[in-house]
Amino acid sequence: MIPVIIIGVAIALAIIATITGSDKPLGLDLETMMPVLGAVLMALVIGAGAIGSYRGKFGEGLKALFAWLAIGLVVIAGYAYRFELASVGNRVVGAVVPGVMLFGSGGEVTVSRSADGQFHFTALANGRPIRMMFDTGASSVVLTYEDALAMGLRLNEADFTINVRTANGITRAAPVTLASLEIGGVREEGVRAMVAQAGRLSENLLGMTFLERLSSYEVRGDQLTLRGRGQ
Repeated sequence: MIPVIIIGVAIALAIIATITGSDKPLGLDLETMMPVLGAVLMALVIGAGAIGSYRGKFGEGLKALFAWLAIGLVVIAGYAYRFELASVGNRVVGAVVPGVMLFGSGGEVTVSRSADGQFHFTALANGRPIRMMFDTGASSVVLTYEDALAMGLRLNEADFTINVRTANGITRAAPVTLASLEIGGVREEGVRAMVAQAGRLSENLLGMTFLERLSSYEVRGDQLTLRGRGQ
C-alpha cells in the first residue's frame, strides 16, 4: 500500500509542476486543479487499501486498481464539466416541466418554452404572484384588468387613455407604475406598465419597459434567459 501512495504523490507532484507553467491546462486553472488533485490522491489512498486486500491475487487486484482509476476519472470529468452538466440538467428539467424557472450562476433566470411556442412563467407584481408571457413585441408591461384589481390598483374609466393592440384586437389601456416586478431573482422597481380594459387581455405581458432595464435577455433554442443589472 505504501509504495502505491508514494507513486500517487509523485504523480500528483509531477502534474502540479507541469500545470504551474500553463495558465489553464485541460481547460482548468490552478485553483480548480488543486482540489481535483487532492481528490485523486484520496482515491489512490482508498484504492491502495482496497488493493491490499487482494494480496496474492494479482488479477483481481489489477481489476480493482482500474476500477478506482475509472472512478477517479469520472469524478474529475464531472468536476471539470460541472457547468455544462448543469446546463444539460436544466434543459432536461425544462423539457419535462415547461415554464419552470431554473436559476443559474450569477442569479440569472432561465425559462423553457411551453407547448404553444411561448414563454410563460409566474412573476411577482407588487408582491403578488401573476402569470406572465414574454413578449418583445409589447412596448410596455401590460396587465390584465382583473390582476390589476387583485393587486390593489384602482382605476376609473377615464384612466384608459392609451390605444394598444392585443391578440384580441385594439383596446384601451391605463398607464400605471408598479412598485416592483420580480421574475425569479431578477427584480426591478418603479416599472412603467399599462392595464388593459376588462376582458380584453387573457394574460399579462412582459414587455420592453421591464426588459430594457435588464443587463441582458436572450432566447436560445427553447430557453429564455433573463439577467438583471449587476449580473
